[in-house]
Amino acid sequence: MPARTTATAIASGLPPVPVAIFLPRPHHTWPIPAELAAEDAWCGITPPDVAGLVARYTEPRDPVADLDAHPLVARAARYLGRRPVTLTSPATPPVLRRSGRGGLGLLLARLPRDGADSADLTAMTTAMHTWRTMLRPGGFLVTALTTPTDEDGVVSHRSTVITAARTAGLSWRQEFLVVLDPLPEFEPRAMPETAASTRPALVDGRHAINHRKVLAFRRTAGGRDA
Repeated sequence: MPARTTATAIASGLPPVPVAIFLPRPHHTWPIPAELAAEDAWCGITPPDVAGLVARYTEPRDPVADLDAHPLVARAARYLGRRPVTLTSPATPPVLRRSGRGGLGLLLARLPRDGADSADLTAMTTAMHTWRTMLRPGGFLVTALTTPTDEDGVVSHRSTVITAARTAGLSWRQEFLVVLDPLPEFEPRAMPETAASTRPALVDGRHAINHRKVLAFRRTAGGRDA
């Protein structure tokens, strides 16, 4: 997918962050083992794309963990020659140090969660500081925002997470839009011949949300945002 410039990057003066789109895939197009394909999606991301995230953001033998211990993440890590880690604080940090890598190569986190409300900047920043210490230099944190906004539409969970990550010393590197349901082959509201005669598909005056946002951050050696 072609990258586009995000408004957040322009406003902050940072380099543009590329945006990619994950579309639902028919099962017969999955070039992965059946035991991996059989696992449920992680936050709406299908097994092939979870495996793609692990492959892209880690190196061979890197420790990989999901805060919820999702079995798909562990299977993808093993399949790709990475090392799945079960986080059992406070016992986990010594295990990571013994790995010889100084921390996780990849940590996945579903948001919001207990102690890390993506609408609460203070709580989110505290969580980001903790997660940063679990990553090796150059390691990645991938967060899935399962709540797009609050009821009155004022709080931006995405902006809160990005701000908290930067404050904690993580650089924002990638954004993904995860489409949750297959897109229709024919959309009458987008066609000149039928747009005027087709009723709008709105829920309480808003378009139904059919995607989830996933943000990737990197622990840089100096802890500064790029």
